[in-house]
Amino acid sequence: MNLIAIADAFAARAHAAVVNKDGSIGHLRKYSKEPYITHPREVAALVASHGASDEEVAAALAHDVLEDTPITAEQMIAALGERVTRIVWEVTDVPKWVGNSERREVFDHARRAAASVSGQNITCADMISNTKSIAAHDPRFARYYLPKKEGLLRWMTRANPEIYDLAWKTLRDGQRLLVQHALDPGNG
Repeated sequence: MNLIAIADAFAARAHAAVVNKDGSIGHLRKYSKEPYITHPREVAALVASHGASDEEVAAALAHDVLEDTPITAEQMIAALGERVTRIVWEVTDVPKWVGNSERREVFDHARRAAASVSGQNITCADMISNTKSIAAHDPRFARYYLPKKEGLLRWMTRANPEIYDLAWKTLRDGQRLLVQHALDPGNG
């Protein structure tokens, strides 16, 4: 098996093994209830379509594993190698036990600003995928999420210009959708 197939299987297994708050097993997408792996696969397809290497695509597939599953960095290194794990670490949020949300946001922005081109490309692709879903399905949360991501996106100066521009376009589309929601009294 090649690295991308190994990363896909590794991430799919890790997300499928997550124990949810209700005791069920299998990490699901919040709005669609699809298996969570659909999101990392979308992120991987985005970076692949912009010329990513196999290691970058593998990191995109595994980008939420350290953050959202019990898998450790050591386990990921054993399965996917140090370079892939290093890229994943660059895009992994600081744990919630590290300070308050404002402190974590400052730290996360600084880490992502210092991230490699690969890390910044994955951050942009992740933002594209999440922004579309959140803006369409949760306008209340989008009002909080979109400004935070706009602040983060300003730091992604090393990202591939095409994926960076697409992230800005998706963010602006999400903001327009919020305005539409606000103008429609039947929406959030």
